[in-house]
Amino acid sequence: MARKNTLQAHERRTRALMTAPMAAFGVLLVALPLIYVLCTSLVTGGKFQFGMPLTLANYKALLREDYLKVFANSLQLAFFTTAISLLVGYPFGYCMARAPRKWKALLMMLVIIPFWTSRLEDPPAGQRPGQRRAPLAGADSEEHQVPRFLRLGAAGDGLLPDFLYDPAVPQRGG
Repeated sequence: MARKNTLQAHERRTRALMTAPMAAFGVLLVALPLIYVLCTSLVTGGKFQFGMPLTLANYKALLREDYLKVFANSLQLAFFTTAISLLVGYPFGYCMARAPRKWKALLMMLVIIPFWTSRLEDPPAGQRPGQRRAPLAGADSEEHQVPRFLRLGAAGDGLLPDFLYDPAVPQRGG
């Protein structure tokens, strides 16, 4: 009986040690940023510092008519996107599951190809295919260029995602 209790205690310790890194990861990279965003939403001025007075004014502003229209449009878009995905996805998934083995690879390619072709979008006017967008509108100087090894996809084949090349987002050169 003592050996059984020892084994159970060992299993509990092992489970705790195995889940501890994931729990720490979750707290560090999920919970703390969410707490910071919540605290930032309760202050005026946009940056949270300890000792600042907390207010619900930012949440009151969400009830303005223009914000409510945006929320309604977003919910409507989410609803129709979900409905269309379900109406197309479930029957297609059912057909894929019931298809003969020789057809399954082709059907899977029909699912995957649209994800690939989204990277083959037409470039904006005046831009050659494969040429990356300028980080600032009208900024063509060398100081605003991102090193070649850091470019990604349509923007330049590296590590930085396309949203970092948005002309509305100020960038420092690489």
